Amino acid sequence: MTQTESTIETALHERLRRLEATEEIRRLKHRYAEICDNGYKGDDFAELFTPDGVWVSNTFGTVRGRRELSAFISQIGEQHFTWAMHYMNCLNIDLSADCTRAHGTWQLLQLATQRDARGAVPILAAATYHDELIHDGTRWKFDKVTAQFHQVVDIRHGWTDPPLEGPG
Repeated sequence: MTQTESTIETALHERLRRLEATEEIRRLKHRYAEICDNGYKGDDFAELFTPDGVWVSNTFGTVRGRRELSAFISQIGEQHFTWAMHYMNCLNIDLSADCTRAHGTWQLLQLATQRDARGAVPILAAATYHDELIHDGTRWKFDKVTAQFHQVVDIRHGWTDPPLEGPG
């Protein structure tokens, strides 16, 4: 093998590694949405995070560590939402040079049924996620997830200005 062929092979290997990392992160975010859309199972959700992982939101506040993450997401399913469908799109993933850290940005469009004093309320939520991820040697995990909600509205009434507050 010539030096040129070796250089090409190395470059292709690196490109493949980065593509595989990007796909693994995309699948992790899909799993995140799937857990929320299928009953908000706290322990399954918490396993997507590093042991000291953080979840931050402008509507729900800050949650730290797997124990709190599990309790928090279970509470969301038990007290706030009877049904949800998370549509994650417009993804952008930036990987570190060594493919051990990444930053992901996602747009959320969420349909849900929210429980509150009025009963079951059909809502539409729009948010931007900023995720910090770490590869732990085996798989990708969320280290920090930040959800910035732009709208959480009763779809029977449409958009509001300013946006409604989420349940929290």
